[in-house]
Amino acid sequence: MRKKTGFPSEKLFVLHERLIEELSQHPLIKPLFITDIGFFPKAKYHYRERAEGSSSYILLFCIAGEGWVKLGSSGKQHVQKHDLIVIPPNMPQSYGAAEANPWSIYWIHFTGILAEHYFELLPLQENKMQLSGASPIQWIKLFDSCYDTISEKIYSLPHCIYANQLLQQMLSLPSLQPADPSNQASSNCVDRSIEYMKQQLSANLTVGQLAEFVHLSRSHYLSVFKRVTGISPMHYFMRLKIQQACQYLDFTDCSIKEISLKVGFQDPLYFSRAFHKIIGQSPSDYRKIMKG
Repeated sequence: MRKKTGFPSEKLFVLHERLIEELSQHPLIKPLFITDIGFFPKAKYHYRERAEGSSSYILLFCIAGEGWVKLGSSGKQHVQKHDLIVIPPNMPQSYGAAEANPWSIYWIHFTGILAEHYFELLPLQENKMQLSGASPIQWIKLFDSCYDTISEKIYSLPHCIYANQLLQQMLSLPSLQPADPSNQASSNCVDRSIEYMKQQLSANLTVGQLAEFVHLSRSHYLSVFKRVTGISPMHYFMRLKIQQACQYLDFTDCSIKEISLKVGFQDPLYFSRAFHKIIGQSPSDYRKIMKG
């Protein structure tokens, strides 16, 4: 037996095409917006198949039970509690609940000119990842607020804007953790090394010293750090130094020379060049800007 909807206590809201067309023209909604949203609890016999795929992205988040997803010509993927799946547009697909232990799933169809960028931000492996720690609870709270806002006040433009901004958070939150839980140790190493950097802003640390601090080889540390943050550890350390220098410029009367020494630069000229490269203006020009 297969069924698409009709589950006890389900949530389901679909925006009609004319409304989608109207809302999608607004500059604050156009980048990313929801077209369908819902929740199917204990969805026994739930099944969906789209031979040509969907025109929008489809997000599935399993909070209990089990199910499966089949994308394109690949085999079925098992889906379990806290698995999050995102299916891109126009991808042939089918998915459904396990018979013995049917899943409970939150689902969202979304699109927009920035949807692809949010999709690429997610650390998916074969379109799937596992949420861990407090993330599932945080994600569900965002979903509930989003669903309530859309279903109750969809014709209020400010509420619609707010709901779609909640979607941005629902897509950004999973990007803060690795797709593979086994990579969590690497992420923790990076976090520890960043905290160490913050404590040593007046020093001139090397990659070797940072790697030694987290007990990794130099090459492994470089690879892990760039994978987690997107930039090299030295580039990150330099940004932290300049960020601290901005604090000194904003909240103290220290001279440029004194500040350069505080953040580990013996040569004020070199400090000014590094500051300009990252901030886009000299330390003295930055200090003149009225803030707040």
